[in-house]
Amino acid sequence: MNISHSIRKKITQYILLCLSLLIIFNITYWSYNQYSSINNLLTRNRTVTENNVATIISKHTNLLTAISNDDIVKNPSLLLSQRIEFVRSYQEAFNIEILGISDINGNAATTYRDSMENINYRSYFKQAIQQNKLIISNLIYSPISNSYIYIICIPFSSSSNDGVIFASVSYAEIKKALAYQENTSIKNNILNECIAGNNNCRNINILKSDKLYSSLDNNKISLNIRNKKIFSYHAINSNHQLELLTLRPLKNTPWYLVSTLNYNQYLNERFIFVIINILISILTSVAIGYYLMKKNRRYNITY
Repeated sequence: MNISHSIRKKITQYILLCLSLLIIFNITYWSYNQYSSINNLLTRNRTVTENNVATIISKHTNLLTAISNDDIVKNPSLLLSQRIEFVRSYQEAFNIEILGISDINGNAATTYRDSMENINYRSYFKQAIQQNKLIISNLIYSPISNSYIYIICIPFSSSSNDGVIFASVSYAEIKKALAYQENTSIKNNILNECIAGNNNCRNINILKSDKLYSSLDNNKISLNIRNKKIFSYHAINSNHQLELLTLRPLKNTPWYLVSTLNYNQYLNERFIFVIINILISILTSVAIGYYLMKKNRRYNITY
């Protein structure tokens, strides 16, 4: 009887040991698998989103480059009001809300207004003239479509002395490009460059809307963005859920791509998998233990 009890005790110990090892293996394997899956998911999300935004920006910049090389459009001997008439055909062909040209002083003609206006006070015009390169503005409200737009502005033929040419980009179009979601736990947004002088980031409220991330350090974000760094950190949202924020520069734009991965949402359905595995391990161990115990009883009776 003592021998039988000792055997059952040993069997129980081995079963518990095997069960513990199976549970540890399942959790370890599952965790590693989720880690790899998250990295792959974020990589695919970044690649597709970058390509979507780059396609929109390239379409506009290629158009502006083509127009700026048009001999009639860039002819300084013609009035701006005359030159803009040759631009209207481009606007209709490419369905652009606003196309415009200006001289070095900021006097501008656009396709949506017959009269001249001065854009010398516009920051995107100043930057394009001073830096002699492509500039994308902050969000601007358009009374034409009652929506928000960006303005892409480039110097004529890479020479700021001839003025600039500019076009509107629909924010809705950019937002659609950001809406790529292989997985609903990921959200994309864009963050503008830092404002020089006040150590803050334009559109930083995107990250703090409805006090979503009250713990974010604006100064740290601003510093990293000014240094063009790629960085990630974890934050707790207003629903007390853990999220991973990854910020990286978007090529050929002054923007940062902000990708947010909600761990709770991502792991919610996948956690069921490890629970099922653990339950299977427990049932298997119990079945094996029951079989061995039963076999041991038969052996004792026979003996």
